[in-house]
Amino acid sequence: MNRTKRTNEKKKDTDKQGVILRHQKLLRLISDSSESPDGMTLEMLAEELNVSTRTVNRYLDILENAGYPLQWATDERKIKWWKIHAQPPRFSYYEVAMLYLGQCLLQPLQGTLLGRESQSVMDKIRKYLGTKATENLHRLLAVMRYADGGWSDYEAKKDFIDTLLEGCETQCQVEITYHSAKTDTPATYRVHPYAFRYSRGALYLIGHSTKRSIPCIWKLDRMHSATLTDDLFTIPETFSLDAFCDSMFGVYPSNDTPPTLVKIRVSPSASARRAYEHRWHPSQQNHPQPDGSTILTFHLPITPDFKFWLLSFGHRAEVLEPTELRDVLREEAAALHNVYNP
Repeated sequence: MNRTKRTNEKKKDTDKQGVILRHQKLLRLISDSSESPDGMTLEMLAEELNVSTRTVNRYLDILENAGYPLQWATDERKIKWWKIHAQPPRFSYYEVAMLYLGQCLLQPLQGTLLGRESQSVMDKIRKYLGTKATENLHRLLAVMRYADGGWSDYEAKKDFIDTLLEGCETQCQVEITYHSAKTDTPATYRVHPYAFRYSRGALYLIGHSTKRSIPCIWKLDRMHSATLTDDLFTIPETFSLDAFCDSMFGVYPSNDTPPTLVKIRVSPSASARRAYEHRWHPSQQNHPQPDGSTILTFHLPITPDFKFWLLSFGHRAEVLEPTELRDVLREEAAALHNVYNP
């Protein structure tokens, strides 16, 4: 891994290091017509973003080249005022109401940058629709519930998320204090943040720990602190984020465990139908049998998440192969039997 200090030349390389957080904040600043109808100057933007005016100019160039409709005008002092020049799309009243119904999908993002901006959108839509209309829509929300096994509230960790996002975009190492599920006390160490993964109502950071030689995943809920450093890292060319995520059955990484063919016979029991009614993994294939049972096949690494999922069906799901997985479940069943029959 490259652990050289971040140099001035590296800071200037914004084409390779898109600082998404600052870009998004810049867009918000020049889009807010209520606070600054005439736009904002380079000096104003630099102060808000805590960067130099030269850096703001680079950001504006990047956004303009990316297709954002930026516009500027000069005042009597020849100072440029920047703003977004675009007419918002026209929505019908009904389309706005349908957008409001989507707010339940934003619940897990509360406390994050995206969550705060999304909530601002919902507040404006609520004001536009009016009190009586929104009350009527909430009656519809009451009978159309969205659930993902609960979610985590990240309001108290919003600064961690911003720091980790910046680490992902600038490829700077982050020092975290993390309380692993396997330890009694938190530990502090360096990580190379690659990307976030949202699963089962929680945010997870994917990256590399300087203490380990394989990619890792950290649950944000267990993170006590996150501090951006000046030490750079590079993502190995051999690492594929898509392949890493596809190897998961839930949130546990494969840890280089090779994928294997798994065959499971699911009984015709009504309580076992969810095994084949839902698609759990990209490799899943369902094979209905004449006796009413269904054989599921997967091609994946066997992770703790996959074992927990199998055990949730009890005797209604029988592993046909591989033999090693049958043996593991047999041992687990024996241990469970001993708990209830000491």
